[in-house]
Amino acid sequence: PAYKVDKSIGAQEMKAAPICVSVDAKDQVIVLLNDGTVMLYDADGKAVGNFKSTMTTPPTTMTVADGKIYLFNTDRGEKIVEYRGKKIKRMVSNGVGCHVYDATGAKLAEIKLPEAMSASDAHFIGKELAIGDLSKSQILYYEINGAEGKVTRKITKGFRLCCGIFDFCPGTTPDSLIVANLGAFKVQTYTAGEKSVEFGQRGS
Repeated sequence: PAYKVDKSIGAQEMKAAPICVSVDAKDQVIVLLNDGTVMLYDADGKAVGNFKSTMTTPPTTMTVADGKIYLFNTDRGEKIVEYRGKKIKRMVSNGVGCHVYDATGAKLAEIKLPEAMSASDAHFIGKELAIGDLSKSQILYYEINGAEGKVTRKITKGFRLCCGIFDFCPGTTPDSLIVANLGAFKVQTYTAGEKSVEFGQRGS
């Protein structure tokens, strides 16, 4: 019993399910709820603020860097497609939106992220923003200049994803990230965009 579960954090304030959690440089815990609300807690678990995203489609993930909160959503719209000889309307992804806020909920910027079709996870790897694009089974690295994101590189091979999950986090060395490759039953480290270490196997 080296630790215990503290169920008190957010028990009174959260009115929707949490879908993403980040910790900033001040040890504040920042929680994104599935209705687009962002909750902020100090290092002791005390609620210190909250705000609601202004994104049209609720955000699906977030990351925190330099005192800024980056929220990402997958923009969706109707498109007429042909299916078994018939033309039908379907909801399809139109790309990824990114809004940047400060801790008070003031919107600071909108960033365009070309090529990404969905946002399942996002982290800064060094100075580059990395997006997990479940729709295309890829991780895109972006250089951010003002309101524009420029793709600098991408990892497009080796992912066998399932269950709608595409989780990764910064690695233990510079320019590395660690991916939970669920369909392959492996945890994989990519350094400078190339796979360097992996472990795991299918269990019984």
